[in-house]
Amino acid sequence: RSAKRNKEVGIRKVAGASRVQLIKQFLSESFIITLVSFLISIFLVELLLPSLRDLTKEDIHFTMLLDKTSIIISLLILILTTIAAGAYPAFVLSGVRPALVLKNSILKKRKGYSLRAVLVVFQFAVAVLLLIITITIYMQLNFMMKKDLGFPIDKIFVLRLSDKNLIKKGDAFKRALLTNHNIIAASFSSGTPGSNRSQSSNFNPKGGHKDDERHMQYLNVDYDFLKTYGLGMKSGRFFSVGHSSDSTNAYILNETAMKKFGWQNTEGKIITMGGNDEDAQWENIIGVMQDFNYSSLKQNIPPMVISVQKGGNRFLSLQLTTNDVKKTIDFIKETYTRFSPGYPFDYFFLKDEFAKYYRDGETIGKLLITFTAMAIFISLIGILGLVAYSTEQKSKEIGIRKVLGASSANIVFMLCRQFVKWVLISNIIIWPLAYFLTNKFLEGFAYRINFNYLVLLLTLLLSLLLTIFAVSFHSIKAAISNPVNSLKYE
Repeated sequence: RSAKRNKEVGIRKVAGASRVQLIKQFLSESFIITLVSFLISIFLVELLLPSLRDLTKEDIHFTMLLDKTSIIISLLILILTTIAAGAYPAFVLSGVRPALVLKNSILKKRKGYSLRAVLVVFQFAVAVLLLIITITIYMQLNFMMKKDLGFPIDKIFVLRLSDKNLIKKGDAFKRALLTNHNIIAASFSSGTPGSNRSQSSNFNPKGGHKDDERHMQYLNVDYDFLKTYGLGMKSGRFFSVGHSSDSTNAYILNETAMKKFGWQNTEGKIITMGGNDEDAQWENIIGVMQDFNYSSLKQNIPPMVISVQKGGNRFLSLQLTTNDVKKTIDFIKETYTRFSPGYPFDYFFLKDEFAKYYRDGETIGKLLITFTAMAIFISLIGILGLVAYSTEQKSKEIGIRKVLGASSANIVFMLCRQFVKWVLISNIIIWPLAYFLTNKFLEGFAYRINFNYLVLLLTLLLSLLLTIFAVSFHSIKAAISNPVNSLKYE
C-alpha cells in the first residue's frame, strides 16, 4: 500500500526533496510505528508473564529482559523491523522518476503480485504447519493418557516409606489398613510403576557363558502384588506362602524377559543374578507374569525379574475403591501416624505419577496452541489487508462487471478465487514438512499413534474456511457497493 503515496513522492521530488531526505522520512515514519508496537509488546509481555509462569512451571520474570544481551537483541529486533517495514517506500519509491510516479504508471505494474502471493503462502504455510503439529501432539497425548497400562491406574494409591521401624512392622501395618472395606488389597514392593525407582542387574541362565548375560530390571514384591495391581500370569504360578522355597529360591519373569532369554517356556529354567560361577545362587523360574508398563509410554516395557520378600519394603501400594476416597485417605493417614509418628505422610496416586511423564508434552501442546492461534490471526490480518488493497485496485473493474450484469456472488467469487488458490498452495507445499516433523516427534514414543492423514484434510478445510471468511468481509462490501461511485471520474 506504500505505492499509494506515489504522488506525494513525486511532488516532494519536484519540490526539491532529495532521495536521502525521502528515505529518512519513510524510515522515520516506520520507526515511530514500530516503536509504538514495541512498547505495546513490552506491556503485553509484563501482562502475560503470570500466565506463562503457570503454563511452563518455570520462574520467569520481566527482569530477564533487562540484561545486556536481551537489550541488544530487543534493539536489533526494533531496527530490523523498522527497516523491513519501511524498506519498500524508502528505497524503491524514493528512487522512481517524478514523471513516472505522477502519471500513476507504478501502480499499473504487477511486480507486487508475486510478492503478495509469496507472503500469503508463507504466512499460511507456517500457520498450517503449527496446526498439524499441535493436533498430532494432542492426539498422541490423548492416546497415552487413555492406553491400558495393564493395571487399574486410577485406583492405586502408593505410600513412600522412610521409617525403617515401620518397614519392620510391615505385616501388622498392612493388616491394620485392610480393616477398611474401601481398601481392596495392599502390597509392599521395592518400586512401583510410575515411581521412577527401579533396580537393575545382569542375569545369567544356568549353563550359559559370560556372553549370555542379560541386563534386566529387578523388582522385589510381596505375595499380594499380583492381586493389588490386578495383573495376570501368562504361565506358571505366582509366589505363594504355601511354597516355602519361593522366598529363597524362585523368580518370576515378565513376557519381555522371556523373549530376551529366547525361551518359549519356563520348564527347567534356572538363572542367577550376577556371575555364573559355582558359588552363584541359582533360582528357579516358577512363572511368567503378563507385561505391564512400568514407566512412561515413551519407553518400551523393560525385561523384568521379580522376586518375593515377606514383610515390608520402601513402597506400599493400596488398591482403593472409588467410594469416599477422601475419607479413606484420612483413615490411611491416621493409621500411618499411629504406626510411624514423626514421619511425613508421603503418598501419590499412580495416575498422577504417570501424568508427570506427559506434563512437558501438555505444556508444549498449550504453547503450540497459542503460537498457532497467533500465526492464524496474523495470516488473517495479512489477508484482510491484501483483500482491501486488491478490492481498491479492482474497484473500476468491479464497477464495470456490475454494470454488465455480474451478480454480487460473481464478484465475491472473483475476489476470493486468488486467495483460495494461494491457501491451497500453502497447504500442499507444507504437507511433506509437516509429515516429516510429526513423524520425528512420534518416533520419540515406544507406543504411538500412526500419522493421521485426515489431519491434513482438516487443516486444509479450516484454513479455507477462515480465508473465505476473511476475504468475504471486503468482497461482499465491494460487491454490493454502487458502481457509480467507482466509475465516476476523479
